[in-house]
Amino acid sequence: MNTLMKTGKYTLATIEYTGLVSLSYIKRSGSSIKGGFIKTATPIKNAIKSPFMRMKKQSETNSRIKDNILRLETIEKKLDQLNERLVSIEKRGFVTLKEQSVLANQKKTLTEDKRLLLKSILEANKALRS
Repeated sequence: MNTLMKTGKYTLATIEYTGLVSLSYIKRSGSSIKGGFIKTATPIKNAIKSPFMRMKKQSETNSRIKDNILRLETIEKKLDQLNERLVSIEKRGFVTLKEQSVLANQKKTLTEDKRLLLKSILEANKALRS
């Protein structure tokens, strides 16, 4: 019985040692092929990743384009509102700055009747003051 127990212990020790040696081989071989694997896998990774990166850039570009379109639409709405306000102001009789400068440069002519009326008012004022 003693011999069987010793044989069983040796067998277990042999199996454990074999497992440890196998683990060591696996770790060492993994670390030795790591650099080669990275060199091999990097181009494959980049080839797989590139279409998705292009799609991401296109979606970012599309979102920027959509944002710019929205900004332009709001600017157009504001311009339409300003044009409507300008039309309503002009309908009410307000004169634009250009028209005001043209009107200011024109000489005003008075009719004879208006001149005589103004002259009589001026003389009446002079008479009241003296």
